[in-house]
Amino acid sequence: MRVRRRRRGGSAAVFERDAEFEFQVAPMADLLFVLLVFFMSVSSVDALRRQKPVVLPAAAQQAARAGAAHEAVVTLDARGNCTGEGRALAGADDVRAWLRARREGDAALRVVLRADKACPYKAVAEVMKLCAAARIPEVTFAVRAGK
Repeated sequence: MRVRRRRRGGSAAVFERDAEFEFQVAPMADLLFVLLVFFMSVSSVDALRRQKPVVLPAAAQQAARAGAAHEAVVTLDARGNCTGEGRALAGADDVRAWLRARREGDAALRVVLRADKACPYKAVAEVMKLCAAARIPEVTFAVRAGK
């Protein structure tokens, strides 16, 4: 916005305001760049958090993954420790509560169980029982291709 000073008849000063506004593009571009970097870093951290390093068992045949829209990923490490999409679940009660909360939010939920090859079967069976108790009808196992 500019202010012009004009003199009219003598020493009296009159100020006029022009209605010209300028839009600054550079600060908006900076803001968009910062937001882009922020969301890219958050999404990559989320992806890393979901993928715990486990050695999956091999399978001769495997089906293609349907889609991640209605999935809850449960990971069991070699010692039987359980995480649900990056969140540590300390016991059966935590797993049950987490599964029920996920099931309430999504009626078509299915569980993808990523169990380490060295994980005790007792831990896998316990998670499967908890899925049944939470009324989750579909539990699939993540495997790696091979024999």
